[in-house]
Amino acid sequence: GVEVGMGVVAVAATPEGRQLIHLEPDQPPLQITQLVRTGSGQPPAFVGTTFGLVTVGEHLVFDAVLDGADASLWRWNTASDDVQRLSTTMMNPGGDMAPVKHNGRLWFSCVTMTNGSEPCSTDGTVNGTHVHEMAPGWTGSLPRAAVPFLDGVALLADDGSGTALHRLNEPSRGQ
Repeated sequence: GVEVGMGVVAVAATPEGRQLIHLEPDQPPLQITQLVRTGSGQPPAFVGTTFGLVTVGEHLVFDAVLDGADASLWRWNTASDDVQRLSTTMMNPGGDMAPVKHNGRLWFSCVTMTNGSEPCSTDGTVNGTHVHEMAPGWTGSLPRAAVPFLDGVALLADDGSGTALHRLNEPSRGQ
């Protein structure tokens, strides 16, 4: 689980499948999400399994497999209680590189059909969710690890000439 306000949010098995549950002292458990698998309407079996649950400001970011076999990126806004998919093109968030939180931003790997596996980042909003293409084309840069560094991250990735250490800045400040 992850601390949110006076309580904890965790993924729990419910009659509706794996869902986010908010636990607070002296309150009954509150189911936050009502996720269902697209097409079949079946309950989800995989929520927060690869990416986990990570707080970014007033957002709790997580992965969920709701379409086919690929996880997608979601968030719960703790202030508005809104649950939203952050990107319809990013798949398998955190599959190659675990999330790293730095300066109100979350850095992780993701896969897109046009870019392959690349470093990605989010501030917990749709407009603040980005793919940082380092290697042109579908092969991707295969990011492996990142650490906070200045306004962004230092990460191990392949830019097309081999695996090396690279620096990525926040999207508004360029790469």
